[in-house]
Amino acid sequence: YNVVDNDYFLKTSTNNKNIYSNYFLCIARFIKVKNYKNLLKGFEIYKKKNGNLNLLIIGAGPEEKLIREIKNKSKFSNSIFIESWKKTNLLPQYYKEAKATVLASTKETWGLVINESMASGTPCIVSKNCGCYLDLIKEAKTGWGFDPNDEIELSNILLKVEKINQIELRKIKNNIKSKIKNFSLDNFKHAVEDAINNSLNNRKSSLIS
Repeated sequence: YNVVDNDYFLKTSTNNKNIYSNYFLCIARFIKVKNYKNLLKGFEIYKKKNGNLNLLIIGAGPEEKLIREIKNKSKFSNSIFIESWKKTNLLPQYYKEAKATVLASTKETWGLVINESMASGTPCIVSKNCGCYLDLIKEAKTGWGFDPNDEIELSNILLKVEKINQIELRKIKNNIKSKIKNFSLDNFKHAVEDAINNSLNNRKSSLIS
């Protein structure tokens, strides 16, 4: 439940044409808990602070109409792009060409898009309300965390990430590679096996049993 096939995202080629460039990426269902309203507010503030990058949103769901309304009312609507769900084999190209992946959820048990992004070598900007934040994000090493209710904090992080130079980015990508190795399919499989064996070897009696 907290791993993806890292090798798939690492090794899948990016030969498919991606018409977008210079963007932050958000891939999530269009539902309230994904907090698109505050994400778009934070992006608006970032652009007002002379931020240069775009925002690419990929997903689908009941909040799509609201998201498009917010985009259309924005002074920076030309920097916001909305796409419907993509097939898994197309996702690596979007992750790998993004400056960073953003997940702004107000509540999230884990957040597998962050695994996918990190497996693709891309830094992440993650709401501290996401389960994966504590395990995957080391501040300024593998990504950045923020309060999902604080649009100004998010805007400041977007500015910071935009200004990262290539030397810093290489270091972050190396850190990401090391961190995500611990969250592999094999490690997860062994953990489940260990849990099962531990249960079988330490049986407890109860009135119900």
